[in-house]
Amino acid sequence: MIIISSIALCAVVVFKEARGTQWEDQYRVASTIYNRAEETNSTVQQVIFKPHQFTSMKGIKPKTKFSSYKDMLAYYNIKDSDSYSTALIACGYADNVRDERLKYFHDKSINKFKWSESKPIIISRDFKFYN
Repeated sequence: MIIISSIALCAVVVFKEARGTQWEDQYRVASTIYNRAEETNSTVQQVIFKPHQFTSMKGIKPKTKFSSYKDMLAYYNIKDSDSYSTALIACGYADNVRDERLKYFHDKSINKFKWSESKPIIISRDFKFYN
């Protein structure tokens, strides 16, 4: 049996939210997860599975114990292990050295959310990031 770490769980979200984007954006998405956990005195798992936080996790029940790594990838519907590995690196880096300004983000193709009334502090090719 394996128990996945907060870094591995963070990588699930980064994979689902930012797969195929620049590494910097994956790092920034990871930073938002760790910053929210720190700000609310919550665990990474609590932040990730809090309702209405990450669209990609909607309908997925929290699970951290698996019989194998392959079972974990299947449960979270991760079919590209190379991209997941990149997300793991981004989360590991953000866990140690994160951009503490970043709390929220959304895809640039989406106009606005109620919470995004403030001006984004970073606009990348794919995302807008807020504090």
